[in-house]
Amino acid sequence: MSEEKNEKLTSYEAPKSPRHDSAVITNSEDDAKALHMDAVYVSAPEAIDTHYAYFKEYTEVLVAIPDPDTASQTAICLRALDKHLPIAIVKKDAWKGAASVQDFMKSQNLSPTKAVEALGEDAEYIPDGGCYRPDGDECIDLSKQNGILTGISSLDRTMGGLRYGEVSMGVGCSGHGKSTMSGQFVLSAASQEIKSCVFNGEISRAQQNTWLFGQAAGKDGVEWVEQAGTGKKFPVVKDDKLKAIIQEKLTEYIDFIDCDNEIISFEDLMRCFYTHVKQGYKFFVVDNVMALTIGAGDNEYSEQADIIYKMVRFAEKWNVHILVLAHPKKSDNEIKGLNDIYGASKMGNWAHEVLAIHKFSPEEKEKYEKANPGKRSSDTRIRILKSRVAPTDEAVYLNFDKAGRRFYAEGEYPCFSWEVGPDDGVAANGNACNFNDDDLPFPVGEQASIFEEPARSQSA
Repeated sequence: MSEEKNEKLTSYEAPKSPRHDSAVITNSEDDAKALHMDAVYVSAPEAIDTHYAYFKEYTEVLVAIPDPDTASQTAICLRALDKHLPIAIVKKDAWKGAASVQDFMKSQNLSPTKAVEALGEDAEYIPDGGCYRPDGDECIDLSKQNGILTGISSLDRTMGGLRYGEVSMGVGCSGHGKSTMSGQFVLSAASQEIKSCVFNGEISRAQQNTWLFGQAAGKDGVEWVEQAGTGKKFPVVKDDKLKAIIQEKLTEYIDFIDCDNEIISFEDLMRCFYTHVKQGYKFFVVDNVMALTIGAGDNEYSEQADIIYKMVRFAEKWNVHILVLAHPKKSDNEIKGLNDIYGASKMGNWAHEVLAIHKFSPEEKEKYEKANPGKRSSDTRIRILKSRVAPTDEAVYLNFDKAGRRFYAEGEYPCFSWEVGPDDGVAANGNACNFNDDDLPFPVGEQASIFEEPARSQSA
């Protein structure tokens, strides 16, 4: 076929609007014309994209090309353009020896419509491009899945740490400790020599640094300093030597996204995250999702859900963990289920894990202690609203050290790697810590005993 003729055939115009449910692909201009409106001539398999916009208007596409190899290659090229469009290939035997559609119509004495029905009656559909078959080799051994220890032993035993490739949500009322707990997770990651990137759209750089350095110093690394004029005391890092030790560690492993001078869009946030992934960062914190600039009005909730979905895809693709913080729908309400989260309930549905943080009020503590004489109420409860590995509605009860700004379970006060001296094991800040280097990075088998320890319950 001459080059001029081939160009003429390639430019053969497809019909403008579909009339039936099925479109037919042929490799002959005469065959396409013989079948009338629903047939399209494609000169070569790789030219299929010329008419893709037309094909996708149909329920399905029938590849009616007598040569099996050309038919198969044409179907493959179309599948590459559309994962889910139903595509069928006329089987070799169905042609009954005919070399074209016109030959088939003549030999079988069929009209165009009947000819297409006959050829398509026993056609073979190629696999959907968006599916996969079960594969045992792709199963995840959760006991060996890598991730980040939160540094709160009872929480790690319950939920198995913060696993790579997943998104967790921390939800709770303002002032109940979401940001404080996320800061503790970030410091724990730094202890494990894991880099973190933190977005906090609620507080300034100065506030962020003040809080994190105090948290890194711990209860014995701070002193209470009285504010002139008010008499109120605030915890301040004891001395410059300790601050320098903390500075060296945190500068290496923690990066804050600067929000002081601009409002960050979700698109810019993900670009920033991508850059940090390429620099070896594995833990990302979004505090909180409502601080990102997204549309308002009827689409606001759907956009929030879409944000979580995109973060899930991001975490899975780059094998990192993302922690997203969110508020309840009503500021004074305890979060008891996914529907209590501010925004779209689908946000919680997309996340791999949802943790509800609740700070017990003085009244709740008093009620518990009256009902349980001799027992002291915990300060905070973390309830697992959703998890892929831990029992749903499992709860971990923690105390809170106001000086060190750390959550801890009874008998398990957390400490970080910079709090232990290199020779004598004495913490640089005086904390009675016992940091174990074997905890780096994520101990294999940590989740093996995840269901063995009975939960300690508290009713408030």
